[in-house]
Amino acid sequence: MNDYVEYANYVAGEMKRNGYAKQCVARGDVDVQLVMAYEAELNAATDERPLQRFFEDHPGILAQELAANCRWVLPQVSLGVRYVPDFLVARLGSGGVRWTLVELESPTAQLFTKDGHPRKELRKDLSQIQDWRNWLIANRDLARRSRNEQGR
Repeated sequence: MNDYVEYANYVAGEMKRNGYAKQCVARGDVDVQLVMAYEAELNAATDERPLQRFFEDHPGILAQELAANCRWVLPQVSLGVRYVPDFLVARLGSGGVRWTLVELESPTAQLFTKDGHPRKELRKDLSQIQDWRNWLIANRDLARRSRNEQGR
């Protein structure tokens, strides 16, 4: 067995031990009824909470992030004690695990002013993303440990 296969098995095992199921999707793998259900949820939502629940119930939607592949979708994982992104999406590739952090915003929020400048809500979210990046840089070793290892 080569190093990549061993690493891939290790990552899959750690995700499973931590309670995260692998979501595999194929290009063009779209369930029209699910898209319609999402549109209905999006149109009815006044804040991000219903969308959080919808994506937790249907993580495969977030797994389709960029292309066909398998991913793990982790809802509300703490970065230390201060930060909690709405989702972490993990993709395993030849360079290791690549993480995408997802922050939901209210679908009714206006993100830009009429003249195209970011509104307060967008500036806050962009600042939050920078805070996550800074935390991850400063706490790289802790962030790399599984949830089970962090409790030790």
